[in-house]
Amino acid sequence: MKRTIFCAYTLVCGLLYAEQDVGKLTQQIRNAATDAERAEAYYERGCAYYEGNDLDRAISDFTKAIQYFADYTSKAPAYLNRAIIYQRNNQLDKSIADCTKVIRYTPGDDYKTIAHVVRGESYRLKKQYKKALSEFDQALLLDADDYNTALAYGARGNLYEMLGRDSEAKVDFMMARALGGDDEEE
Repeated sequence: MKRTIFCAYTLVCGLLYAEQDVGKLTQQIRNAATDAERAEAYYERGCAYYEGNDLDRAISDFTKAIQYFADYTSKAPAYLNRAIIYQRNNQLDKSIADCTKVIRYTPGDDYKTIAHVVRGESYRLKKQYKKALSEFDQALLLDADDYNTALAYGARGNLYEMLGRDSEAKVDFMMARALGGDDEEE
């Protein structure tokens, strides 16, 4: 099952969970017959809390989902969403730590690409620009789908632009656009 991941640049969770009833999800948690069902309900309720801007409860539910999911492939979306919330709360070291777990332990390049982009953005916010650029470069070496590759190009383009490297930024923005991504160049 492909789970929703918020992104630093595009909120993918969107209206998918905006209509979820937290009470119904709480009941699903109570009635869950397996750890997998409980993990999924915590994950979905974490998304609902995020949509309601209740970030502390979202973090708590993503943490519980991580505890109940059996493998890192299942845990990756919860780690990534929690990392994005940590980043939003300026808890950058926690964001970086969650992304590092996804990169180290999760098979598959799509989750790793997102983790490199989020970790790179956390480094950018810490003004560690070389590390940020390295993360974006690593994301682009992976064999991710077009959407996630476009995110990596857009993130690197934004960093290049911020650093005054306009010609490199322009190339990355064109690559993001060609892959179907949305960039911030006008």
